[in-house]
Amino acid sequence: TGGRAAMELMLNTAPEELDFLPVTFLLPADYSLFVEEYKRNPAATWIMKPTARARGVGIFLVNRLSQIKRWAAQLGIDTSRGSANAL
Repeated sequence: TGGRAAMELMLNTAPEELDFLPVTFLLPADYSLFVEEYKRNPAATWIMKPTARARGVGIFLVNRLSQIKRWAAQLGIDTSRGSANAL
């Protein structure tokens, strides 16, 4: 995606200035990668930001996988097999 390409360009251009960037996932496409990272850091708190929103509308914090599954269910996304596939 464009966002991922921009992030890679920034990291390759000036990695010493961007060492504060958090691990980022684009859901639902990166759901299985997110689950792997979540399992490595189960006490972490994650920030969910919806696409195409502004001024903080729709942003929420997540610290349990069940919260992600509830979010996915509201959008009609299947997370039962460890990866997210649109229904």
